Amino acid sequence: MRRQHFDALRPVCPVCKTGLGQLHPLKLAEVSREHEQHIIEGVLHCSHANCQREYPILD
Repeated sequence: MRRQHFDALRPVCPVCKTGLGQLHPLKLAEVSREHEQHIIEGVLHCSHANCQREYPILD
């Protein structure tokens, strides 16, 4: 995942969007491996306090 794509697209939590009809942004919580602004491994977190789901980044 490219950092500039993440910043430009501003992904939202799919669980909150489908289940609650709300658009809570995902935050880049952890970057384990990165090469030239390309995140190879990491974790995205839902920003909603009652959700907090994690989505792995695996490339």
